[in-house]
Amino acid sequence: MILPYNWKEKMNFSDIRQAINKNATVAGIIAAVVIIVLVANIIRQMGPRTYGTGEAYYYNTATGAISIHSAAKYPPLIDPKTGKPTLVLAMFYTCSSCKNKKLIYLQKYTRQAQAMIKNRGVTALQKLGVAGMLVRSPAKGSQWYPLNSPQGQRIATPPNCAKLKPCSPG
Repeated sequence: MILPYNWKEKMNFSDIRQAINKNATVAGIIAAVVIIVLVANIIRQMGPRTYGTGEAYYYNTATGAISIHSAAKYPPLIDPKTGKPTLVLAMFYTCSSCKNKKLIYLQKYTRQAQAMIKNRGVTALQKLGVAGMLVRSPAKGSQWYPLNSPQGQRIATPPNCAKLKPCSPG
């Protein structure tokens, strides 16, 4: 959108100021709500990182099978049948209902991030942020990339649609 050369003259900021002054109580309530939401979001982000509560989908990189495990675990998980770390988080999304979900990407933590979690707890992982995460396409033989790399960002970006939502079990 191209603004006219005299856009500052067209916008009457004094009208906005007068509206706020006339409705100071409403403006104050709106400001308080915004501040509460921002503080709540900061507190939530400072808390322990998990994938959420409940359960999550996991993909077996050896067999391609989908299974359900605790969402509070940090993949790769050990496959009970083989004893190998082949279970990674499967990120499903949909543009309609989760009956039509699509596997978009797989996610796991690096060995270093796993060791930090084991030795220092989840707070160590919070310091790492996305630096300890790897993602890959669900295509067989695809390569793992750091989530914070350009390739990782391309893989982890779900399709664009009006009602995009992640899908989880249950």
